[in-house]
Amino acid sequence: MRGKQVSKKLRKLDVVLDAVRYELGTSRLLSARGYKRIGYVWSDILLYDRKELIELVKSKKRLVCGHPAEIEGDFDVFGRVQFEGDEVNGFFTCDSSSENKRENLGLPLF
Repeated sequence: MRGKQVSKKLRKLDVVLDAVRYELGTSRLLSARGYKRIGYVWSDILLYDRKELIELVKSKKRLVCGHPAEIEGDFDVFGRVQFEGDEVNGFFTCDSSSENKRENLGLPLF
């Protein structure tokens, strides 16, 4: 859009997740859909499985929850993804919303 700029804070992020899929009957995260930053641009939609997400968080990559904004290549970000616990019994949260000890990133399902 003419005259509008993409947010500069997005340059510091690595992955923006915009939708999730949970295991049937539980709240365990199976996979997530998101965008990966490559230089100054964002990738097409990518799918990340649970193992990949754990590796990204543990390698100190900056994963956030958000959704595409009105301007192409821009995102409305509302929280950072964190992983607490070990790989078997651990869980994902978005900005320390872990008071109920279940995975809830506040994202729509896909």
